[in-house]
Amino acid sequence: MEILRLENVKYSYKSKYNIVHAVKNASAVFEEGKLYAIIGRSGSGKTTLLSVMAGLDLPTDGNVYYDNKSLVEMDRDKHRRENISVIYQSFHLFPLLTALENVMYPMELAGIDNKYAKERAIQLIDEMGIAPERHKNFPLMLSGGEQQRIAIARALASNSKLILADEPTGNLDTENGNKVIDILTKLAHEKKYCVIIITHDLSISEKADCVYRMTDGVLSQEIKSEKIIS
Repeated sequence: MEILRLENVKYSYKSKYNIVHAVKNASAVFEEGKLYAIIGRSGSGKTTLLSVMAGLDLPTDGNVYYDNKSLVEMDRDKHRRENISVIYQSFHLFPLLTALENVMYPMELAGIDNKYAKERAIQLIDEMGIAPERHKNFPLMLSGGEQQRIAIARALASNSKLILADEPTGNLDTENGNKVIDILTKLAHEKKYCVIIITHDLSISEKADCVYRMTDGVLSQEIKSEKIIS
């Protein structure tokens, strides 16, 4: 089922010396239950595209639709709280909140009962494979892999079905990076989230159901080769 659609999306901004056309006529459809990868070099426009997909910025031309509703017509603050979760390379956890409190935060912001929020946060952290004795640790007391898994648990706390992940393995070693991608893949395939990963890591694209490439602001879909079974 379609959850996000881009129609001829453009995004330009003025730099010190000229107008930068960061996104040029991007069109794509993203569905629940699939893992997507948007690959490209630094400066290709992929992070700008993520900001537009997340509703952090509106396109200068074209439209972004969530559940067939244009972001232009929506309360974007409410939309970002309730419909979209973003996971960042640098985790963006609150340093003075414990792991448990970080995951509880979006539920508290939504006015959810504290007791339920705590129970739900514990469940989500447990699902990330983090030991109970780590729940009360502050982010700097956790490894990079643990911090990113807490960030994923916090993303799930809002009950949104769309997850945007900006270089989620960029600060992790190979083992922890693989754990994070495995978690995101299961969320898409088993729990029917739409997961879109922005990355320059080509190995992630091999695990994605659909791959787009961003080149100088142009978004194009790549054809994945089928494995031949003899």
